[in-house]
Amino acid sequence: MRSRPKSTGIGREFHGFSGFHGFSGFYGFYGFYGVLRSVSGVKLGTLSSEFTAHVGAFSGAPRIYADANIPNGIVGYMRQRLGWDVLFVVEHDDLRRARDIEHYRLARRLGRTIVTLDRDYIDDRNFPPAEGAGVIVFWAPDERRLRQQLKRADRSLFRADGAGPLPLEGRKVCWPLEGDLEADARAGD
Repeated sequence: MRSRPKSTGIGREFHGFSGFHGFSGFYGFYGFYGVLRSVSGVKLGTLSSEFTAHVGAFSGAPRIYADANIPNGIVGYMRQRLGWDVLFVVEHDDLRRARDIEHYRLARRLGRTIVTLDRDYIDDRNFPPAEGAGVIVFWAPDERRLRQQLKRADRSLFRADGAGPLPLEGRKVCWPLEGDLEADARAGD
C-alpha cells in the first residue's frame, strides 16, 4: 500500500480541499466556496470566502443566486440585459439536487441574493431572514411578466440610490409587490 508523504498541517488541509485528490461531489463545491478549515486551531477560509464580502463593492453588479426553477432564458436576461452577476444553480452539477436550505446557506456565504419562484423560501421557520443574504420570491404567469418584474426589482432594489451590495440582507420580498400587478401589465421590456 502506498502512503502519502508527510506534510505540514497546511498540506493535510490542502489534500482534503474541494475536488483535489479525488474528492468531489456536493461538499466539494461547498469546500471551494468558503467552508472554513482549521489548521492548528486557527480558522482559515478559502480565497473565495475571504473576498466575498468585498466583491460587491468593486463590481457594482448585483450578485444573484438563481434557483433551479428560474428559466434559462430569464437567467440570460438577468446577465445580458440587466448586467447582473448570476450564479445559476442548474449550471453546477453539485448544486442541482441540493436542498433549499443548503442553497440558502451557500447564497449567504457567497454574498448573493436568492432569486426564485419557490414559495417555500417564504417560511421564516425554515429560512430565518436574519440568516440570509436576501431572497426575492417572484410570481409571474409567464416569462414576459417575469422580465418586467426583474426590471422593476433592478431599478427599485439593486440600483436604487444608496443600495448596497446586498440590499435585502436579512429580508425577504415577494414580488410583485402590492399594486405592482397593474404597473407590470403597463411596463415594457
